[in-house]
Amino acid sequence: MNDSSEILIAIVRYAPTVVAVALMIWLYRRINVPWQSEFSRVIAMRIPVILADLDTGEIIHAAEPVEQMFGYFTGELVGKNVDELTPTKVTHLHAKLRTGYRENPTARPMFGVAGKRKDGKEIPIVVSLIPAVIDKRACVVVVVLDQSMKMKE
Repeated sequence: MNDSSEILIAIVRYAPTVVAVALMIWLYRRINVPWQSEFSRVIAMRIPVILADLDTGEIIHAAEPVEQMFGYFTGELVGKNVDELTPTKVTHLHAKLRTGYRENPTARPMFGVAGKRKDGKEIPIVVSLIPAVIDKRACVVVVVLDQSMKMKE
């Protein structure tokens, strides 16, 4: 088995939501549906997703499940930087990683990472990044899965 197939199996096994989002984005692009329409369908499905500007890291939209996961009120994450959702001890490193990702934006999962809630508490998460160009703006769709319950098992 090669690395690509192992990654695909891991994504399907641990993050089927990511597969659903990626397929939905791909399908809607193929039939030229405006991004607002495709993203609103993702949000309606209550998928924990963030849409962020690839260059600045500014959060353009955050679905309600993500806001709840990180302890924010509806709409409170919009305009914040995604770096604010990373643990304080790695915020500076995350900014550098975003720069590297901007130079080579590819769809990929990130396992074994932590997020930082509004109250400062760290939570284990799995993140999947899906690059997208929306209204001529380089963006990244970030699917965030809370692993807290899985860690307790």
